[in-house]
Amino acid sequence: MQNISIRNFSRGLSNDKTAFNIDNDAFPYLFNFYVWRGRVKRKRGTVFLGRLTRQIESVSGTADTWQYGTITFTAGVANLLTFISAPSGASIVPGTIDITVGVTTYTDPSSNGVIVGGAGGSINYATGVLTLTGVGNTTGTGTFAYYPGLPVMGLRDFVTSATATSNNYPLLIAFDTTYAYQCDQKDLNTNFFSVSYYKATNNPVVWNGDDFQQFWSTNYPTSTAQQTGAFWATNNVPGFHFANGTYTSGSGTTAITMNLKSGGVNLTTLIVGDMLWFNEWTGTINGNVGEVTDTSGSAGGNYVVTFANSVTVSGTGIAQLLTNSISGQDGIRWYDGDMTGQTGIPITAATGWVNFAPPLTATTVSINGLPPALYYLVGALAIVPFKDRLLFFSPYVQTSSGNPVQLNDLVIWSWNGTPFYNSLVPNNQTFNASGYYVDQTGFGGFLSAGISQPIQTITNNEDVLLIGFGGNGRKTRFAYTGNDIQPFLFYNINSELPSTSTFSSITLDKGAIDIGSFGICITDQQSSQRIDLDIPNAVFQIQKNNNGNQRVSGIRDYINEWIYFDYPVDNSQWTFPTQCFFFNYRDNTWAIFYENFTSQGHYRANDTLTWATLPYNTWGEWEDPWNTGTESEYEIQVIGGTPQGYVLVKGVGTNEALSGYISAITNDGNGNTQITSYNHCVTNNNPNSLTTDFIYIQGCLGTNAATLNNKAYAVINVIDENNFVIDTLYPGAGYLGNGQFSRLSQPEFQTKQFPVYWDQGRQVRLGRQQYLLTTTGDGQVTLNIYLSQDDTDPWNDPVFSGTPNGLIYTQTLLTSLETNNLQSLVGQGQQQIWHRVNTSLKGDTFQISMTLSNQQMLDIDTATDEIELHAMNFNVSPGPFLA
Repeated sequence: MQNISIRNFSRGLSNDKTAFNIDNDAFPYLFNFYVWRGRVKRKRGTVFLGRLTRQIESVSGTADTWQYGTITFTAGVANLLTFISAPSGASIVPGTIDITVGVTTYTDPSSNGVIVGGAGGSINYATGVLTLTGVGNTTGTGTFAYYPGLPVMGLRDFVTSATATSNNYPLLIAFDTTYAYQCDQKDLNTNFFSVSYYKATNNPVVWNGDDFQQFWSTNYPTSTAQQTGAFWATNNVPGFHFANGTYTSGSGTTAITMNLKSGGVNLTTLIVGDMLWFNEWTGTINGNVGEVTDTSGSAGGNYVVTFANSVTVSGTGIAQLLTNSISGQDGIRWYDGDMTGQTGIPITAATGWVNFAPPLTATTVSINGLPPALYYLVGALAIVPFKDRLLFFSPYVQTSSGNPVQLNDLVIWSWNGTPFYNSLVPNNQTFNASGYYVDQTGFGGFLSAGISQPIQTITNNEDVLLIGFGGNGRKTRFAYTGNDIQPFLFYNINSELPSTSTFSSITLDKGAIDIGSFGICITDQQSSQRIDLDIPNAVFQIQKNNNGNQRVSGIRDYINEWIYFDYPVDNSQWTFPTQCFFFNYRDNTWAIFYENFTSQGHYRANDTLTWATLPYNTWGEWEDPWNTGTESEYEIQVIGGTPQGYVLVKGVGTNEALSGYISAITNDGNGNTQITSYNHCVTNNNPNSLTTDFIYIQGCLGTNAATLNNKAYAVINVIDENNFVIDTLYPGAGYLGNGQFSRLSQPEFQTKQFPVYWDQGRQVRLGRQQYLLTTTGDGQVTLNIYLSQDDTDPWNDPVFSGTPNGLIYTQTLLTSLETNNLQSLVGQGQQQIWHRVNTSLKGDTFQISMTLSNQQMLDIDTATDEIELHAMNFNVSPGPFLA
């Protein structure tokens, strides 16, 4: 007889060998658990930060381009979501209704669907139907806000001089597929407001990327007390916002009349105040910015453009739209600050977005073998400031008469000076129209790697950039030469480990980590090697179709010293990420998490959490020590965005935040409750061993629907990407919206299979076991014991393989205080408690699992309790001979 004691865990997920050949403290299965600083902990939870929100203003008379006209009521009914052509899955923000009809203002001050004002009324937040009692057929104006419910495509740092601390503590800019947002940097329940408006005009800015095209951003130059910096953004969708112009009159003066066409059709969308940049004309107009001052002839494409100084012009040329857009085009844009005063409604035009498409050539020349022409930079995969230049990787170039072409293995850079090419610049910045010219010495330039493979990843390391190429490409070093004629060169590092996922790149001091075709690698200036040898096949679980590689996002948690790589699962029914490679880079351990984030980033709250504002329902949910730093002012936190526009703080506590919206509640035809939730990504057939999702519903309005609130449910059927069924009877009609759900985290680990006496040719008999667990208030787990290399049928299950086991065992293991024979609690005051289990089981090997059963998941307290294992003792003795 002997005792096996396992403690101070140093290994995580290890499935490179069979389960009986790995180390004693390694795990062949580690799902929503991880190894960290000597113990095994359940996946950390999430806290609700906010939802991406757009604010709407309806006015009578002439509306600005960002405003809407009057709201039409028919028999007192108007649909606000239809009024603004909101996307499927959008919903009205409770408490934001402020609509005036005649002299009466209608609001929803209690956020409960009840309209106050006049004879009252109601609002269905999910459908957008606003009903005002007794108003008949009429119109109204006012404001409200809505959640677009679109996938989050970027959570990026914005360095601005707007606050004294912002250079050290950047603000947050968020993107979905269509709009940009900023937030008020509160500690929780952050207000995300729209900043999708152009500088100078407040024209709406709309992006056109798909739901896999994440936003790359950078800040350059950074802000100072005297100068305003710029935040640059691209989603790898090209865009050349220009019109073909024909001169009409006014040459030699400051006011020029011209006709503008886009795609051969009269351009009719410019407004007074729009800023245009001119090129390819005959005369001195080229390189100048003019302001549209007269749009009376816009129906025919005729405009008067006024310049700061007199210009000469004749013939034809192009006019770049700096503060307006051509439908369907994105390209590169820069941003210099909030124009709404944190309201989402424009109050100034001094800041905002500006289109960016600099000329690359002064003369007709070739770029990287393309036909000689005048070229413009109209898009890029990534933008990086390096050595006092702005670099654009895998850029798109275009002529005014052609289509965009992406040069996948090329880098284009600006001169060593201002990155702006026209006079519309942030406060106190300069510009140079020649700054990107590749055909004039001392200005811009370009360099091809010459390998005909696409650039995929860009990271910093010491004094170089590390560039990863896709396909059968390579890892390279992009270094500065000090020679202005040829300032940069590529140097090969590794030729067998290509990169695949642009947003998987993580910079560490000793190198850069990214995900590639053949592994998760760390690269420095001399070598590249896999770091995932404990889980060598895991990287091949990433979905290859549906642009799966570009959906991967990585983020580093500086406080806890780990990295998340969220990815879509191969052979999954969902295209969005639903799993995460979790890497503890201090201990070099791995785990797999089940989570649903489309983009990740960092966040720094301007407020400090207090005892009164901690984001937990009960004190028992607060499992993080006060001194961890996660609740401190300006501390860097990891955040993730979901397919429905939610933004959550990651790595906090053990509870899960609201992350899904309920658009409708109906009968599935069998009497069960069917939930409509666009891009929900829940499942009842998890690709891992756990069989179903569990959700916790809150906030449903409506007498019948409210009975669903504050309960956990199992998902019993997934109909499609927008509909699923839960295990409860349909409560009845009358749902008014506001229902949301949390995706609960069901954890499980399995230890190695212990072949204790194989060297003696014998089986093992497992007797007494002891488990040292962190003390909880009333928590418990399910303990499973497997024998003889069978990791699916627990022998301590009262029902084994569908038939009664006949053994008097329990699978329930408490993590809370236990009672002794005198019915008094044992271990009061202990932070960790030993829990004992007695068995007498024999097999070739034995294997232990901890999880939460389906029944335990339906108890919200148990489902969200801490599970933290510090040590295990197994009392074993030799069994019969092996067969």
